[in-house]
Amino acid sequence: MKKLFLLLTVSAILFVACVKKAPMGDRFITLSYKQTFCADPWTTNLSNDSLTLVHVSDYLKAKNIFFESLTIKQERAPDDCYACSCKSGKVIYVSTFDNDSCKVQFGRIGFK
Repeated sequence: MKKLFLLLTVSAILFVACVKKAPMGDRFITLSYKQTFCADPWTTNLSNDSLTLVHVSDYLKAKNIFFESLTIKQERAPDDCYACSCKSGKVIYVSTFDNDSCKVQFGRIGFK
């Protein structure tokens, strides 16, 4: 009987020890930035989204702003104007930690 009790106790401990809980910092949020024709803080290449994402990545790394991933999508037609502040119709999405520090850092450069 003692062996059975010991076996059940050890099994319960091993089961509980193997359950992994996610740390608080593992929650992510996706923020977006409406790309302009040429008023972004990084170099924009309207004809090459991959190159634009490299520039965004380099900019964020230089500012020591953490991000998990970057994507860009054509969401609508470009604005009819050609000023630098006009929108290209593309949206840059960034995945980062869901905490106030990251939200503030990205908010300063226009991500919402």
